[in-house]
Amino acid sequence: MQVENPTPQGNAALIAEATGAKDDILPILEEIMRSEVFHSTLDWQSAAEFRSGARKAYRLYLADKAFYDANARWRRSVFRTLVAEQTLAQLREQLPAAKVIAAAEAALESARFEEAAARASLGEIS
Repeated sequence: MQVENPTPQGNAALIAEATGAKDDILPILEEIMRSEVFHSTLDWQSAAEFRSGARKAYRLYLADKAFYDANARWRRSVFRTLVAEQTLAQLREQLPAAKVIAAAEAALESARFEEAAARASLGEIS
């Protein structure tokens, strides 16, 4: 029975309320809830189940903080790399100006470096 559906915009606030966690780890807790606690989306739990799941996710996070922080860093770096690759591809198609492409290539190289460092850091923990 569905009692309350937290909206995607409201999940962070609901997780913070249930756990007292700081804002910077709320996305990590939400991901733990989706992937490890409920193995599903978060829209089918009652309010009590959601709060209980948030507290469980927080306990899991605290038990292996280094891993979850490294994993979040790696996820962000993968996203940044994908965006940089897409931007560079679009610029190459639209604006063959050397200066713009050089800046985009530098951004892509920086994103790839960050992703490799994050992956290595995650590998050391896993």
